[in-house]
Amino acid sequence: MLPTFGLRLSEAKTRVVHLSEGFPFLGFRIQWRRKRGTGKWHAWTFIDDRPVRTAKAKIRALTPRTSQLDLEHMLTRLNQVMHGWANYFRHAVAKRAFAILDHFAWWRVIRMLRTRHR
Repeated sequence: MLPTFGLRLSEAKTRVVHLSEGFPFLGFRIQWRRKRGTGKWHAWTFIDDRPVRTAKAKIRALTPRTSQLDLEHMLTRLNQVMHGWANYFRHAVAKRAFAILDHFAWWRVIRMLRTRHR
């Protein structure tokens, strides 16, 4: 007999869905889709919308336009955040999400530098 540890499922959070609808799990969105160019179906792992929003919020916090922080320190910290985020989501189909975050971070840094050095 297995121990129960006093755990039970939450009715509000637990639901049964078909894999074609997809479901969120630990920041990923797992969905059943057909591979392009073939008739084969596979379980695809995408990045959910919420982690992208939180990564953008972290980038915003690191790159305020009127900041007087040392540029090297700010870029190092920004690199650490983005590298860690990309490492966590490296197994997802994430080309578009990575491109969005790259573009967003680039323009945040450019705008900060334009404000600092008119």
